[in-house]
Amino acid sequence: MRVFISWSGEPSRHLAHLLVDWLPLLVPGVKPWMSDNDLAKGVPWREELFAQLRETAQGIVCVTPENVASPWLNFEAGSLAKAVNDKAYVWTLLLHIAKADVTGPLASFQATTVHDRSDFLGLVRALNAQVSDPQPGQRLERLFDKFWPEFGEQVTAIPLPQPVAQAPNRSERDLLEEILTLVRSMPHTGHTGHAGAAPLPDPADFPRVSNVPPTESSGDVDQRLG
Repeated sequence: MRVFISWSGEPSRHLAHLLVDWLPLLVPGVKPWMSDNDLAKGVPWREELFAQLRETAQGIVCVTPENVASPWLNFEAGSLAKAVNDKAYVWTLLLHIAKADVTGPLASFQATTVHDRSDFLGLVRALNAQVSDPQPGQRLERLFDKFWPEFGEQVTAIPLPQPVAQAPNRSERDLLEEILTLVRSMPHTGHTGHAGAAPLPDPADFPRVSNVPPTESSGDVDQRLG
């Protein structure tokens, strides 16, 4: 089962790499897909990325204080949520940010705190339930208990971002217009050639938000896609 790992910014990127390494050990049927690893050099990255978003029904969005209002992260989350005839599972995985502090479109998804053992185990169980050959419950918990200490240490070692100056708040319209720009930049085929593939979302479908802070620059997106 392919799982799209969405990230933006260095702490989120570190967490995404940990998920790519650890999730298949816990749930062998999981095959994480991450742009940093799986977009080959020289390929048309937009077409490949949009194809993955259309065709993947499970996704984990790595959320940190610095990227919670990122238009790109919100775009990927919304795309995953509307993929494959709306039969999708999308979770936000929180690093150094409380559930109450997740605002805007990302607040509509079920959140998991990566530092919380029982909370993260719940996410692993949810993924295990979606694979074609799930691990028996007791075996899954034994594997989780085996790997959790090292995984937890690596999560704790993720460097925090450098503090930045607080910038003025921006409106809901600003965020939706930036997401619309991303939608318009995608290929105009309308489909991937696979039966059942659904179109990417209209920004108007996102939950209404207010007081959205400024978001990542185009340089941040370039860094993500290498």
